[in-house]
Amino acid sequence: SLHRAGALWRANPRELTLEAREECYQRSRYVDHLDVFISHTWQSSGVSKTWSLLLQSGWQHATGGWFLGVALAFVLCATETLPRPFSLVVTVGPWSEPCSVGPWAMM
Repeated sequence: SLHRAGALWRANPRELTLEAREECYQRSRYVDHLDVFISHTWQSSGVSKTWSLLLQSGWQHATGGWFLGVALAFVLCATETLPRPFSLVVTVGPWSEPCSVGPWAMM
């Protein structure tokens, strides 16, 4: 149901033409059982429903992609391939040292 960037969830059935409603109905099918039942209201925006479904069904992939991106940024910063344009003074007890940092792990 998330095909075409969640177009099914972003369309309010009351605003669809009769032909579009019939096409949507023709895409439905009977099933033996439900793995998940998603209750929703048409008063919520379709964009928020789409984002909710994406997060529910794809959070593992998003977290894995984020972790790989952070690991890659770490390696590229350690090998000085990615620049670290900012400076942060780190103070621990009597020790104080400026450290160069970049925003790459936060992305």
